[in-house]
Amino acid sequence: MPDDPVTSNPWATNPWQRDSAREAAVDGEVAGGIWGWAVAAATAERNAGADAGVDDGTAEQSSDDVYASLTAEWPPVEPLIERHITASDHYEVFEYWKDHWRRKDKPDDKVWCFDFAQYQLHIAGFRGIGTGSDPTSYFQLFLVRRDDDGARIDETDIGRTAEGVEYLKDRLQRGTPVLLGLRLAWHRKDYNPDSTTNHYVVVVGMGSDAEGGPYGGRYYFTYYDYKFAEPQRFYLYNVPTLALHSFKDDKRHRESGVALRRASQIRYTVRE
Repeated sequence: MPDDPVTSNPWATNPWQRDSAREAAVDGEVAGGIWGWAVAAATAERNAGADAGVDDGTAEQSSDDVYASLTAEWPPVEPLIERHITASDHYEVFEYWKDHWRRKDKPDDKVWCFDFAQYQLHIAGFRGIGTGSDPTSYFQLFLVRRDDDGARIDETDIGRTAEGVEYLKDRLQRGTPVLLGLRLAWHRKDYNPDSTTNHYVVVVGMGSDAEGGPYGGRYYFTYYDYKFAEPQRFYLYNVPTLALHSFKDDKRHRESGVALRRASQIRYTVRE
């Protein structure tokens, strides 16, 4: 069971199935070349001058207010796991996967990025929980859809993103790394039930950059990705809406200055 129950959260069920404000947020506010994709914030009613709210009748905060609240306190946390699992550890990961996680009913089963991330947690005594088909078992930060012209639209859940960021901050300060799903902008296929997440990493720390990171980003989470030998960073932005972006480039995509990675899903993480 998750350490922090979400049953009292009015957005704990899939908000895109029942919230007309989110269904209406289809204008696709364009963030330009900085982000590399169109973004639709889940605040259409508020933008139209209406009093957007959630089921319990409380008013929805603006992303500006949420961002200010989230960053009011941002204590530094050094990486909680000393050893960074990378592609060079594939044989070790494979051997553990073969004995513990392999699906014997699936002849073509193989090691995926999710398995690398889970193994990264395993060596420190943790594991990510929840299932992709159950949206109450994780924090879904945004979803992807296509507009009539085929352009990609990111529909952001500001409330759920705020809860996910608070969860990350709390877990890290308590010594718990966290499993995180992201969307790789260059990836052409979506293998997960949310049709958004296509890669997994492990958040191991957090900090702030006094000099400013890419595009002025200051507050960040440090994460391990088996694809890279060095730790990477997700910066928290509020341009044009609340989001965690990472700018790490790789050989598959050389488009400098575009946010190639956006955090899409935060999984509850517990001790094994």
